[in-house]
Amino acid sequence: MKIKCADIIADPADNTSRDELNRMNPQDCVGLAKTIDQQGQIQPVVVIQEGDKYRLAAGFRRFTAISIVLGWEEIDAKVFPAGTDTQLINALENFQRNNPSFWEQCCALRAIYPDDIEMKQIERDMGMSKQWVNVRWKAWRLPEEVKGQIAAGLLGFTDVQMLVQDGVDSERAAQKLIDGKAAGKTTHQMRKNILEHRRNIRGKKAIQQTMTKCLAIGNMTVVQALRYAIGEIEEKSLLNWLKKHQSDTNIE
Repeated sequence: MKIKCADIIADPADNTSRDELNRMNPQDCVGLAKTIDQQGQIQPVVVIQEGDKYRLAAGFRRFTAISIVLGWEEIDAKVFPAGTDTQLINALENFQRNNPSFWEQCCALRAIYPDDIEMKQIERDMGMSKQWVNVRWKAWRLPEEVKGQIAAGLLGFTDVQMLVQDGVDSERAAQKLIDGKAAGKTTHQMRKNILEHRRNIRGKKAIQQTMTKCLAIGNMTVVQALRYAIGEIEEKSLLNWLKKHQSDTNIE
């Protein structure tokens, strides 16, 4: 949102970044001011509401370049409510400025926020969609092997979006995705295969009933019964297998 520069309290003591690039010296901000004048303000400064004023929390060089060097009356700002932890703000600022990889984004969110945080809070802080936040947050629930594959760059956002859905065997699906990419398959083809398999997985009660039914059939092995019960093979495949081992078999 646009707010007046005059309404912002910019105290050098609040600037937690002490390196040369973040000094509030107008002479050091001339180059930045020229860039902003030519391209516009790409990234907003971050402020904390303080009564009818705002305290600058991040973006001191941007503020100096715009308010002092350029002399603009208004500035784009992201406003946080009073009492917001400045460490959180600086962490978010670094997150957005450093352009991290997908897995680095997943790690950063977990480092910034506690486990019991509400997803809506992260959405508000990051200015991102529910889907953007959920996929990165849920990635941490995946098995260690899968997380290693994500960290190695073998799996990206679209892949993890499928892996974190209920009913998906993430380890098996992850390997299918990696193998599929190597074979030149499209994401659409792999998505269809993985999600159709997810929809075929049965609940505990259904599995018990199906196991009992399958084992009651002569020549049925426990392995074949279990594969059918958990949805790994379809009824048609099971019947084809049974026809090879006994005649006139039917599943009601």
